[in-house]
Amino acid sequence: ELHKEGTLSHLRVAFSRAQDHKVYVQHLVSQDAAALADLILNHGAYVFVCGDGAHMAKEVHAALQAALVQQGGLSEGEASAKLTAMAQQERRYVRDIWS
Repeated sequence: ELHKEGTLSHLRVAFSRAQDHKVYVQHLVSQDAAALADLILNHGAYVFVCGDGAHMAKEVHAALQAALVQQGGLSEGEASAKLTAMAQQERRYVRDIWS
């Protein structure tokens, strides 16, 4: 329904327990690194991460940072600062995580 309304243009899902071949969010972030870096840096994308804070959220954060470095041309420090600004000032990186 969100796709029909134009609210959501693309959806990728990761299931690590529902199948034999494990698919994790951080793997999908790495696969889509170029598109995500472009969306974040040039189009004001919002990023929402919900789930396990002990492992998954940290690995997704690292994959997002790597995308900004490898595909967005930022240094490690710039990428880290960008994600921090998105989370704290811009409210475009929202993490609902637990351990």
